[in-house]
Amino acid sequence: MKKIFLAIAVFIFVPSVWNECFNQSKKTIPTNFLSVFAGVELNTTSMLAGVEFEPVIWKTNRFALGIKGTWIFEHGNGNMIVYVPSGSGSSSFLAVMPTVQYFTFPHSINNRRFFLHSGLGVGWRHESDKGQDYRSLTSFEAGFGLQFDLGAHTNMKWTNTVLFAGRGGIALTKISLGF
Repeated sequence: MKKIFLAIAVFIFVPSVWNECFNQSKKTIPTNFLSVFAGVELNTTSMLAGVEFEPVIWKTNRFALGIKGTWIFEHGNGNMIVYVPSGSGSSSFLAVMPTVQYFTFPHSINNRRFFLHSGLGVGWRHESDKGQDYRSLTSFEAGFGLQFDLGAHTNMKWTNTVLFAGRGGIALTKISLGF
């Protein structure tokens, strides 16, 4: 398990340090995005929350490529159902995925623009009711969002996505701060 977290740290933080050290001329557009999100796991009707970190490692006027780490906190299965049977258990999810964002408009003065988002990677899911350790899954994410300026070097993104992680979809809405 320690090797997994070490690998995640390397994939997330090395591109971030690279951008800070070698891309000084592109300082006006943020390269690191920290997100908080809430969502619903559709197949278990479970409310959930989590965090993400996404350093952007390459960008043009219309495209941005990044590597994202996602962690969905442990949540009760079926926690939105009025009557939840005892022993329904809980789940948590961790994923690492490369992402692509396509901006429908080129950069404007205030950097406000609409974008399409997608990612494909690997995830680890833990389900306490089945007594399973973390198991590896393919994860896919697709959605759309709006990016706008908060200051000279700070952006905010509002993104709505559907994340497919193993057995079903998770609808998410995210607020991201770019720095």
